Amino acid sequence: LATQQGIDPSLIGPVLTTAAYSGDMALAKRYVAVWPKLDPQQQAALLTAMVGFRDAGAIRFLLEAVVSGRLPVTPASNLFFYAGRNAQSTRGVRLKFLEEHFDEIVQLIGEKLFGGKSQLPNAGLGFCDLQAKNELQSYFEPRLAKLTGAPRVLSHVLESIDQCIAIKAAQEPSVTAFLEKQ
Repeated sequence: LATQQGIDPSLIGPVLTTAAYSGDMALAKRYVAVWPKLDPQQQAALLTAMVGFRDAGAIRFLLEAVVSGRLPVTPASNLFFYAGRNAQSTRGVRLKFLEEHFDEIVQLIGEKLFGGKSQLPNAGLGFCDLQAKNELQSYFEPRLAKLTGAPRVLSHVLESIDQCIAIKAAQEPSVTAFLEKQ
């Protein structure tokens, strides 16, 4: 990151993503600090890597960097939808952050074609349990008036959670039995 040398350009994205997977707040701070020095292609790779953090503190720091302007809303607003999605322990971090900063984020993101504030229910993507589904639904339903297009997005997210719950229920017993034999 410091010299932007020593790594084949085609490997920058995978290396940054791998580092973020086990990274902490210190690495997240380095990612934010280096952002302005990168070209758009490198920034895209860095943003993809930022989504992969599994450390709750790092994820909160990255989300705060978007809200505070240290990372540009476009394209970094994707962090509101995807940061921490791949780890059960951090899926709730972005949703909790969104709840704490909802009005500010709605104003910050604004209206965009195929994006913007109508996509905020996507913060629930990756959840796979009834409690999370109910919390997501109860949080967003009263706020949908502010979010043109969001009712459809919310229904898709809730359906994806239902599908995940059903798949888990159908496959968990056989997977458990298989693993117990190993």
